[in-house]
Amino acid sequence: MARLSTARLLNGPTLNGSDVPGTDNLSSSPPSRCIYSVLERLRQGDDKVFTPHVVSIGLLHHGNERLKVMKVHNKRYLRDFLERSQLSVEDYPEKVKKQEQKLRSSYEEAIVFTSDQFVEMVLVDAAFITELLVKSSFRRFRNEEDCIYSKPWRVCDVLSELWILENQLSLCILDDLFDANNYFESTDKLSIISLSYLLLNFKKYDEKTKEWKEIEELFSGRERHHFVDLIRTHKLQNAISKVRRKGRLGGN
Repeated sequence: MARLSTARLLNGPTLNGSDVPGTDNLSSSPPSRCIYSVLERLRQGDDKVFTPHVVSIGLLHHGNERLKVMKVHNKRYLRDFLERSQLSVEDYPEKVKKQEQKLRSSYEEAIVFTSDQFVEMVLVDAAFITELLVKSSFRRFRNEEDCIYSKPWRVCDVLSELWILENQLSLCILDDLFDANNYFESTDKLSIISLSYLLLNFKKYDEKTKEWKEIEELFSGRERHHFVDLIRTHKLQNAISKVRRKGRLGGN
């Protein structure tokens, strides 16, 4: 095999992507990419922290045989979501399709699903999370046979797995489904962001405390990727606020 000389690399013709074998389909990382697989070196000795064992959300663990039992509950929540909706059943797949490219590009890994398969996966998981959020703060949306909230141990298991980086779904589609379903008469009061914060912090909606209002203000104008990003941003802002209160950053 001929050796590649340094002189040729330095002085030869400029290479472009098409000159390099195996790079035809490579592109730069899209700005919307935000859901990653955890590095193997971080998994060593503590894999269960990074892997869902009860419920799969999104692409990375979809189809896992161990999690198929929970998928039945996901679809029950999809049914609940559609039954209370004012839109037709056909409208929701179209909503996902409109954001399909953005949703696909949010994942680091290549997606081999067809468009229909991908849309179905996203719709089932997004409706499940939306119902989970709403039912957490508003009991009137539950019934005695609710497959999640009638079993406290299952609630804890599911909530703990919404923190897993590999178990995320873009908040943009949750926003769309929540707004379209029109759960509340006054739609300006709550958003998917404030409900997500309340759920992930094991808190309930309280009109008097206005805590949800503070969350709305915190994330106003900010890009929100997914649950992990939501919690990270909130904790970071809390830390900055505490430092400023102590006067370390020139604040009073």
